[in-house]
Amino acid sequence: MTKVGRLLVVVAFVTCAFDANNQSKTNDAQVNIPPKGISVLKTTLRGKHIRVVLNTTQIEIGASQPRVEEQLTNCLYTRRPCSQVQNVSIWVGEKRLVIPRSVFADCADLNVMYLVNADKFYELTLSGGDGAESYLVKVYFDSDRIVRREVYGGESEKLYETSTYMPVVVD
Repeated sequence: MTKVGRLLVVVAFVTCAFDANNQSKTNDAQVNIPPKGISVLKTTLRGKHIRVVLNTTQIEIGASQPRVEEQLTNCLYTRRPCSQVQNVSIWVGEKRLVIPRSVFADCADLNVMYLVNADKFYELTLSGGDGAESYLVKVYFDSDRIVRREVYGGESEKLYETSTYMPVVVD
């Protein structure tokens, strides 16, 4: 092999390695969520390092039990045992945001979370359920706080609920 041929092989290898490395960084903005355990999503958006840590646990609802009339959990009965969110933590840079429990308390049977830019906010999307019970929770935040939460039907993509979080000043 000539020197030029070897140089082309090296350039091709470095280019492929660079592209593969960039692809993995792009895909870091999406993470599958296990039924039980800790999921960590890390990415950089608008020059800020963002880290989301989501903790799920399982609730035994019985393998063959019919859906009960009065639900004592937020389980959707799309997964047995049910998976429920225990906690969510978000860091923007070195700052850990305060996360109201209402942001995640009703989330069950999550499948995936991903993070994108949304105008002047960051948008964390939690996708859960299955089929007619599927849903999306979109959490909008900036460098300082949670701003808004929206709940959409998964199949209909219809907006069902919006919660707005106001800044709290502590004296």
